[in-house]
Amino acid sequence: MSAIENGTVMGSTRGREASGPGLTWILIVSVLIMLCGVARAQAQICIPPSLGVPPAYQPPHWWDNTPAQPVYYQKLTDPRWQGAASISNTNGTAETHSFLALQDGTHLYLSWRYTGVPASTSAANVVYVGYEPALGGQPIIVKAALTTLSPDEAVSTGYIDRAAYRLPATGILGSAMLSPTWLNETTRVWLSTSSYAVQMRIPISDVRITAGAFKLWFEMLAGSPGVPATRFVWPRTGAEITEQPSPPFDTIFPQPGTWESFRLSSGPTDMSCPAQAISLSQSNIATKNPSPSQILYKLSPDPKPENVIYARPKNESGGNIPAGRLKATFRIANWGSQPNFADWEVGVPIDTLWAKVPCAGADTNFAVGTVGDIANGSTATDANEIRCRWTLSDAEIAPFTSGVQRSHSCLLVEMSDTMLPGLVYRNRSMWNNFDVRSASVLKMPAQITLK
Repeated sequence: MSAIENGTVMGSTRGREASGPGLTWILIVSVLIMLCGVARAQAQICIPPSLGVPPAYQPPHWWDNTPAQPVYYQKLTDPRWQGAASISNTNGTAETHSFLALQDGTHLYLSWRYTGVPASTSAANVVYVGYEPALGGQPIIVKAALTTLSPDEAVSTGYIDRAAYRLPATGILGSAMLSPTWLNETTRVWLSTSSYAVQMRIPISDVRITAGAFKLWFEMLAGSPGVPATRFVWPRTGAEITEQPSPPFDTIFPQPGTWESFRLSSGPTDMSCPAQAISLSQSNIATKNPSPSQILYKLSPDPKPENVIYARPKNESGGNIPAGRLKATFRIANWGSQPNFADWEVGVPIDTLWAKVPCAGADTNFAVGTVGDIANGSTATDANEIRCRWTLSDAEIAPFTSGVQRSHSCLLVEMSDTMLPGLVYRNRSMWNNFDVRSASVLKMPAQITLK
């Protein structure tokens, strides 16, 4: 589990606005939500419905435990983010930022994640989000900023400064306005020594929607201007916060004319959503065993079978993806499509409940890459799929033979990339069900005759 996954979920109190000359030393990591294109003219972003995972067919719920939530509800690895539209930002070697978006018809579920050492001053780690209010008037900018860099403090001490502002034509924010109720109720921050993340749930009724579309903008700040690799803007240029060239160095926010449009999607078959991203269907996650839905094992001293599990994403990014640059982490759950609802996660550690599969040759994040180039407009095949080779050890087999781990298990595939500047995902992850079975040899007496 990465550092950001181990970060603490933190509440907040209101604090002072970070503004003025302080932003001269902030590394601006900007993201304008655009999820249907890659490094070319942008099209409308489609935010898919939240479908969850069995048996938790519900959106992510991180702000409290009412009603009772699964044990992973305040983890960034919450599998209910599966299927989210996403943007990645990379330095060509590793993913440095990601953004995820889901909706359930009443709310937008948004997550910003930064991997790297947060800036030495907590006020330099900020997420700004802009939207046009449903009732009209000036656009609104909301802010969530870290107020500490100590990841081990109690939730009640306050880790996040939240505020809202009107956006005038000058682009220079004035005094804070009365914050929307949702900003304080559901906005949370995760913080570790090498990462931070912010999540928000925004009521769709608060956002101006015209013909099914709306505009949304955001910018994430982290680090120092001396590290340009951490700059994350969507669109990649032209919509970031700027600064006046002379004192008093007021910061200037972009106007909605530079923001991009979004649409609430009905799902992968929504014909109103352009296909300009990476996607993965459930039918394209399988094994190369005689039964494609089985993962096989044998106890020592028998020769152990190697399971080849594959994911075959579709590339509609606008360009070819070289081998190894699109990756996936495979996670297997301690249940399948028919769990025992009374005890399916009782007493089970989160790392066991959704354990990362130790694919042969995986990187430190347990990710493996495509084995060949994927041409634009094509779905991966045996020649260029994401391939996980897994030979279960006796220690990995033991939970299945003892009954601790159920033989019918859910496998979640989560994609990432090292493309420059990063790929866009129509759905960043997908799951499928598998049976973990013993590959026993069938032995029967044979009768031999010379007749």
